Amino acid sequence: MLLPSRFASGYMLPTASNPMTGPNAFGHAGRGGSLAFADPDHGLAFGYVMNHIISGSDDERATVLVDAIRKAVA
Repeated sequence: MLLPSRFASGYMLPTASNPMTGPNAFGHAGRGGSLAFADPDHGLAFGYVMNHIISGSDDERATVLVDAIRKAVA
């Protein structure tokens, strides 16, 4: 996957590069920047998929959305 990853029971756990919304969140990133996760501490679930994949690693669409969620639950 070319990035540091952590898994538990088949799900990815938060990392420095993919902090999700907290230390107990779990989910999985997908092809082209898609992302889905749940955070039981905040009682929320998030899913993002797109219909146009942008090649390369500079696609920050999901990152911008997760940053907004983090601010909303802080």
